[in-house]
Parts: sequence; C-alpha cells; structure tokens
Amino acid sequence: MAEWCEQERGRSRLGGAGSRELGIIGAPLAWQGIGLVRGPEWPTLSDFFRAFMATPSGRFLLFGFWLWLGGICSSEVGRSSCEAERPC
Repeated sequence: MAEWCEQERGRSRLGGAGSRELGIIGAPLAWQGIGLVRGPEWPTLSDFFRAFMATPSGRFLLFGFWLWLGGICSSEVGRSSCEAERPC
C-alpha cells in the first residue's frame, strides 16, 4: 500500500488521463483554428461533419465515435475519483 501512495504523490495532475483528454480536445480545436485562419483551402470541422453526414454509414460511424469518446471521458473521470478515495 505504501508503494502505491508514493507513486500517486509523484504523479502530476495533468499526467495520464489529463494529457489524453487535453489531446482529444486540443487536436480538433487546433485543426479548426488553422482552418479558420488559412481560409477555404484548409477544411474545417464543419466540412468534415458535412461530408460524413451525407451517407447513412457515415452517420453511423460518427455516432459510434461520439459514444466511444463519451465512454472514454466518463471512465477516466470515474477512475480518478475512485483513486482519490484510496487511503494513503
């Protein structure tokens, strides 16, 4: 038990799940920013969504991705709250 406590004290707040969530949110925001600055030659997120929503299979894939992303975020939030309850 003491080893686990020492490992937890050494971890930063943004390490692990925090950096993954930051990447999941930051990458699309960076893409959108570049698209807005560069103009019509760089596609924005709305261009991608419009292309995916044109076919039923694209809608299905986009919906599945949305569910998968929600599952990752909710499991990471649940895991961090469970780890905080462990006594050191």
